[in-house]
Amino acid sequence: MIAIDVKAFAGRTDITSISIPGTVEFIEEGSFEGCTGLRNVIFGEGICEIGDYAFSGCTSLESVILPESVVYVWAYAFNKCTSLVSVYLPSALAAIEYKAFYRCENICSVVYNGSPAEFGKVYMGNGNDPITMCEIEYLEEDEVKIVSIPVPEGMDPEDCRLYYVDENGNATELFVECVDGHFVVVSQATGYYIVRDVSEEAVTVTGGDVDGDGRITAIDANRLQRIISGIVEVKVGTDEYRASDVNGDGEINIMDENLLKRILAGVITPGV
Repeated sequence: MIAIDVKAFAGRTDITSISIPGTVEFIEEGSFEGCTGLRNVIFGEGICEIGDYAFSGCTSLESVILPESVVYVWAYAFNKCTSLVSVYLPSALAAIEYKAFYRCENICSVVYNGSPAEFGKVYMGNGNDPITMCEIEYLEEDEVKIVSIPVPEGMDPEDCRLYYVDENGNATELFVECVDGHFVVVSQATGYYIVRDVSEEAVTVTGGDVDGDGRITAIDANRLQRIISGIVEVKVGTDEYRASDVNGDGEINIMDENLLKRILAGVITPGV
């Protein structure tokens, strides 16, 4: 069995992202305990067990997506991961041991790849209230997808953002960190994903940057919708008005909204 040794990286506050290959079967006790800067972990398919205290005290960790190979999450594995908000649990899971998710009070999303009846068979140790008290989302067979989207060749991962485009063409930026040249997300979606280079050299932002932060994101689309619906008032002649007039016809209307959606979807380049 290939494993990450006991406390191999414990206390390494400089680590922010890790990708654990599927050749690793077991993450030993305290392997990453106290890595307070760790924000993102990609677990490879093949990992079977998350050991005691493996990620305890990783206070910056925001999301945990366990691969379908994981069977056991041992005691205190994610204890005191105070920034953790979302957890994906695989169908193969047999046990979540004592206080594995203890003091993870900010968890608000738990997804289990199976039915309520199947989840009822998972051993749940005491002290896992952040999981058991959360409204769990159950997925039907083959409904869930763990998607790994590579950054296209020639693009700098640090300058890239990931967008999901639904079946209606609506694009939403996903705030997912890029690790080892890939964005990894859990998706039930029927749409598709695009990676955009948002560096200043790649995109000249004109119309569409409604909030004026130098980037065109889903936040701009949401604000433009509020402007068009009359919830937010914008004075003619201001920078925000000019940015909201995406097509440059002097008016702000549904045509600008549709054009901004196409920009976010990567169909056209801003300013064209």
